[in-house]
Amino acid sequence: MAVDASGRILVFSEDGAIAQSGPLLAANLIDGDVPEGVTLEVDIARAYINSPSTGLVHEIDYADGARVARSLDVEGDASALVETGH
Repeated sequence: MAVDASGRILVFSEDGAIAQSGPLLAANLIDGDVPEGVTLEVDIARAYINSPSTGLVHEIDYADGARVARSLDVEGDASALVETGH
């Protein structure tokens, strides 16, 4: 998984295929770069990426074409992303 210069989440599969989300992080980019505070966490079933400037944490189903499963509105500082459990 990666974030491209337009703020899309890219999912690379073993066969070379690439799936992509919409530009989820476009509001966070500074000259095409992801700033400090943006974190991508990947677990066995989903990936999570925070958008500090919008206060959202996006849950990505990377096995389903980089589909956004849900976006969680975080009260407080969305740059403090930590995943717990499994």
